Amino acid sequence: MLFTDDDIEFIDHRWCCERIWTKADRYTGKYIFITEGKKLPRQFHSKKDKTILVVSGMLLVEIGPTEKNNVETIEIVEGESYHISPSVIHRLCAPEHNEVELIEVNIGRRDDLIILEDEYGQVFDARA
Repeated sequence: MLFTDDDIEFIDHRWCCERIWTKADRYTGKYIFITEGKKLPRQFHSKKDKTILVVSGMLLVEIGPTEKNNVETIEIVEGESYHISPSVIHRLCAPEHNEVELIEVNIGRRDDLIILEDEYGQVFDARA
């Protein structure tokens, strides 16, 4: 089946925009454009697997906090990919003066999302 721009779901967030180019019960494919200096919410998924491919720019992936309350930042550049396993706390970020384009493929339910914090300081106690 051929899809056109009119068929592709577009979501505009405060920190990025998403184009969901394929979705099914068990997987989703997204094109994500993160505005320079913006961060997606800190989140995790109980069962969903996520793989990211950076199309342009440099992506910062914050992993954690861990049990020791550490947050590790990983730089991913154009052409590189990164896998995020279920239950890993993470946040995708665009550095200052750097926009990021990426493709994200998720295996698992779309509603498997627990948001812990967003860049505006809102905190969600999703584990309670």
